[in-house]
Amino acid sequence: MRTTRILSALLVTLGSAVFVGCGKSGSVPVVSIQSVTPAEDAALVGGEQVTFSVTVRAQGISVPSTVALVVQSKGQLLGATDAVPIEEGIPKTLTIQTLIPATTSVQILTPLYLGDGDQTSVVDVRHFKVVGIKAVGG
Repeated sequence: MRTTRILSALLVTLGSAVFVGCGKSGSVPVVSIQSVTPAEDAALVGGEQVTFSVTVRAQGISVPSTVALVVQSKGQLLGATDAVPIEEGIPKTLTIQTLIPATTSVQILTPLYLGDGDQTSVVDVRHFKVVGIKAVGG
């Protein structure tokens, strides 16, 4: 069920022009990535395992909510964490390790699920450039 929830969010996110992460907090729910490792300007290499770690914060949530970390490339799901509870204004760190494919870019997304919802357009996104492929052998 959690995977279905995350995949639903991924599809909603891809089909939505609403990417929230910058803006005022208040009555409108917002999720924002406070920090990310590796740094956004780090060039990733296809064929390598990378551990992504993000610290996110939610604002404007009035019901119990959850957040997840999703890694994708060109619409292909590379990995996702289970959605975990998040509280108003309190940072939450999420971590996932994934194999970087032979591609040109990878995105990480942090969908925020309000209440028992299984879809959302409240998400923050970061993009990473992928350069080359890991050499095989010696």
